[in-house]
Amino acid sequence: MPTRRKKHLLHEIAGLPWWLGVVLAAVVYVAIRWGLPSAGEPNSILRGIGEALREKAWLCAMPFVVAAGGAAINAWHRRRLFASQTGVESLRAMTWQNFERLVGEAYRRQGYSVEEVGGSAPDGGVDLVLHRDGGKVVVQCKRWKSAQVGVVLIREFFGVTIAEEAERGIFVTSGKFTPDAVEFARGKPLELVDGIRLARLIEGLQSDSTLSARTASAMQPALSRPAETASPACPKCGGEMVRRLAKRGANAGREFWGCLRYPKCTGTCHIEPGAG
Repeated sequence: MPTRRKKHLLHEIAGLPWWLGVVLAAVVYVAIRWGLPSAGEPNSILRGIGEALREKAWLCAMPFVVAAGGAAINAWHRRRLFASQTGVESLRAMTWQNFERLVGEAYRRQGYSVEEVGGSAPDGGVDLVLHRDGGKVVVQCKRWKSAQVGVVLIREFFGVTIAEEAERGIFVTSGKFTPDAVEFARGKPLELVDGIRLARLIEGLQSDSTLSARTASAMQPALSRPAETASPACPKCGGEMVRRLAKRGANAGREFWGCLRYPKCTGTCHIEPGAG
């Protein structure tokens, strides 16, 4: 199996939701402040250790608070990074570190638990590990401005996917894939996501508030109407739908209802001309 660098406990906590770090800090504080002295009552040695550490409980809990703060900053940075994306060019302009964070956030918003294992140290060909419903998916990210990802890299990544015993592998690039790479991946548990597809994925996942902020002036007349038609239920999954604008095809320039969970769900509904 590919070699992957190990992370210490606080690094792992920093990758979790920030509130978990706060909870762990509270547990450690309570355990050392009151739990350890009480547990050591029958034993003089343990009682002495408990009493000695009692007044330093806050020092033991502090690293977890710092890790929680780091997790909160990371989450804020990922949200800001995600909201700032405007298309393929913005993907290709960012650093490879931010590209990995962005891809991780995209899958996090699709309900995956994301383990970030990439970075400057060797990662064994895996940058992200996704977990959901007991399944495991490995992801490799390549932020390239113009170069195409060839079949050699996809063949190597397929080997990594098998070695990791993952249900599938996802190779994400800001560039493109060669025809040979696409052909090799066909029929295998591999998913190839190029820059255009990634940009569309992010556009579909960006929050309603971000989309509203970008188009506030254009939408203001519609928002001032006395009433607005409620969104229908998605015909495929039954979930919430949002208004989208067709950018290509015979219906280019027309609005339609699109599932909020796109691209996981591709349900759409027609909007009658003049409908609120």
